Amino acid sequence: MVKIIDEVNKYLPQDANITEAVFEGANIVLYTKNKKFLLDNQGVIKTIVENIKKRVELRADPSIVKDIEDTKELIKKTIPADAGETEIIFDTFRSRVIIEAEKPGIAIGKGGEILKEIKNQTLWTPIVRRIPPIRSQLLENIRQVLYDNSEYRRKFLHKVGKRIYEGWTKTKRDEWVRMTCLGSAREVGRSCFLIQTPESTVMLDCGFNVAAPREYAFPYLDVPEFNIQELDAVILSHPHIDHCLPADTLVELENGILKPIDNIDRGDKILTINLKTGKKEINECLEKVRTYTHKKIINIKTPYNTIEASPNHKFFVIENMEIKELEAKDLKVGMIIPINNISLDEINNTITCQVINKNLEILGLNETHERKSFFENMDLSYYKISEIEVYDNPYEYLVDIKVANNSNFIANGILVHNCGTLPYLYKMGYRGPVYCTAPTRDVAALLCLDMSDIAMKEGNDPLYDTGDVKEMVKHTICLDYEEVSDITPDMRLTLYNAGHNLGSAMVHLHIGNGAHNFLYTGDFNYETSNLLSSAIDKFPRVESVMMESTYGTKADNSPSRKESEDELIRIINETALAGGKILMPVLGVGRSQECMLILERAMVEKKIPEMPIYVQGMVWDVTALHTAYPDFLSNRVKKGIFQRDHNPFLSPIFKKVISQKEMTEIKEGKGPYIVMATSGMLQGGPSLEYLKAFAENPKNCVVLTSYQGVGSIGRRLQDGEKELTFTYGGSKRMETIKINLPIYTLSGFSGHSNFKQLTAWVRNMEPKPKKFITIHGDYSRCIELASVIYQQNRVETVAPKNLETIRLR
Repeated sequence: MVKIIDEVNKYLPQDANITEAVFEGANIVLYTKNKKFLLDNQGVIKTIVENIKKRVELRADPSIVKDIEDTKELIKKTIPADAGETEIIFDTFRSRVIIEAEKPGIAIGKGGEILKEIKNQTLWTPIVRRIPPIRSQLLENIRQVLYDNSEYRRKFLHKVGKRIYEGWTKTKRDEWVRMTCLGSAREVGRSCFLIQTPESTVMLDCGFNVAAPREYAFPYLDVPEFNIQELDAVILSHPHIDHCLPADTLVELENGILKPIDNIDRGDKILTINLKTGKKEINECLEKVRTYTHKKIINIKTPYNTIEASPNHKFFVIENMEIKELEAKDLKVGMIIPINNISLDEINNTITCQVINKNLEILGLNETHERKSFFENMDLSYYKISEIEVYDNPYEYLVDIKVANNSNFIANGILVHNCGTLPYLYKMGYRGPVYCTAPTRDVAALLCLDMSDIAMKEGNDPLYDTGDVKEMVKHTICLDYEEVSDITPDMRLTLYNAGHNLGSAMVHLHIGNGAHNFLYTGDFNYETSNLLSSAIDKFPRVESVMMESTYGTKADNSPSRKESEDELIRIINETALAGGKILMPVLGVGRSQECMLILERAMVEKKIPEMPIYVQGMVWDVTALHTAYPDFLSNRVKKGIFQRDHNPFLSPIFKKVISQKEMTEIKEGKGPYIVMATSGMLQGGPSLEYLKAFAENPKNCVVLTSYQGVGSIGRRLQDGEKELTFTYGGSKRMETIKINLPIYTLSGFSGHSNFKQLTAWVRNMEPKPKKFITIHGDYSRCIELASVIYQQNRVETVAPKNLETIRLR
């Protein structure tokens, strides 16, 4: 018997008739056959909790609960009709009955009186969950996985609890604590950190690939410090996905045709380079995946080519007569990259040409005759990188393909490496817990299921299947904000609101019964938006902080959210007055929901005239997920939902667009109205179709709320082009649009803290930490933010590199 159970037994009366004492993670559950003790334990459970400082729950032994059908009928009669639609699910292995209701508050009753009545009459422990007003098939599937695997979950949670309490003690531990950077140190992306004590090993985030081969799947998981068999727990601040290219990136096929990467199919013949011979070869596309959570895009330019990629997409460079792989974030201006050959006429006709085709001495590559001969005879040219730009990811999703044999392909004329993307920790055999908020669990599952589904629909063999996703869901333990939970014998976890996106969390670890307190911010936004509350800055105890540095330089300050909101309202009023139509190309997640709230509120407050807002693309599906978790939204939105029964996402002004017929009717309809549609950069999808319909009428307008990548249609609009010529959907046919409508750009809706907000959060934070560690920012930003924090606060700061270990205590 685990020591803490012996401690619990000391307080139980002899007639309690406890049949079993089990763990549900850090919680202790006692099953009793004594009906009287179950319904009135005379304060015994409260006394136990006060003494051992752990959560303890009393439930009925499964043998004494009321018959399932009789219980179902009683619940239907007891729950008021005002609670709306209800669904009843029985968790027989844990003596629980789950009641899903449209209005949980009514189903619970004042002071929980309805739930008490159900328990008194049936002995089942009732739990109420919300049915989202916009139904989410994803959420229903996740809940079904949990219900179907109830028996397994019971055993799994007990195993987790046994590990937590096997070394349980009330006394403070005198032990060392250290942190190792496995990713995201002096870089953005692939966040992964290892926290270790003599007793425990815990991973913070895991921004790694599942869909890639093992050698590319993880950020430095081959270090001696990491052993998956010794990993106690993983904590997700928010979901992470890895590297890819924009959907419109052109990939060269065997016959010279250029095809957008998003249109590549399994079996397509892709032009590749054999790096052993230097010659072109044709290989098949094996698979294609999409990712939705990259925060940054890197734009790499040579005099003849431009390509955008996620920071950790791999490129080939030529250095000291050797071909090496580097991730996009590590490329530098002046580095030499191989390019698919262009004609000598093109080179000779270019005045400012940095391309040196088969002339390695000019590039400074002086080496042996054999190596020089190899490069001179490659089916490639060599370009120096002339410019590198890093900016916020403006795309709805990025795409990557896997190619047989040579594992490379020609994208926008540049030779790049390819990898898949998706975490696959459970595919490696991990069977421990993942701790996160419920929305984070759902978003992570959404991404994984989406990747698997795309692969199967396109006839590919996915590198993981739905079974792997189910394993992740089965092993996830969800915590609410500020809910304290032991996760190992010497670590206690609390999640705090990070304000970055729905369910994002700061991670607080109380280590060694108070020996050290560590805070990992993850991505956070220190500003209250319409959608989310500001990140928390008050904590019980903190000795060291590891914080993001995405916008860690003094130049990283954007317009205020209020300024952007006021400008949006002004634009809509002017356009509506003229009877025009407003097109808002948007990303699917975050900013689109923020804009929906701004527009709904402005109409309610009569700041803009009431008009329909047509919502098309991924936006609606993500919005449905937001309606499932109102407790994670801003206080203003929560108050409206719970106190005034007003959910802004359910406003009749929002019209879901499904069919092509509906879309045609909208385009031909009379203004004023607003259209919110993907993609955010107008590179395809419904937003581009609406642009074609609206472009020639100066009464209409386009409002851009995300960064527009170089070369994108959105950027060309921003740059003032009045006639756009482009190919769309991989077609060779050119299309031309005359642009007569005004183009507006609003940039105040970021989910990250800017430089002023980062430094303000540090100043306002209580209590004052002794050490700050800056991560998740490029090289200069991590270092500059660390320097500024030291100068302003006179505390120890450090900006570690990947693979470095820092002793926290």
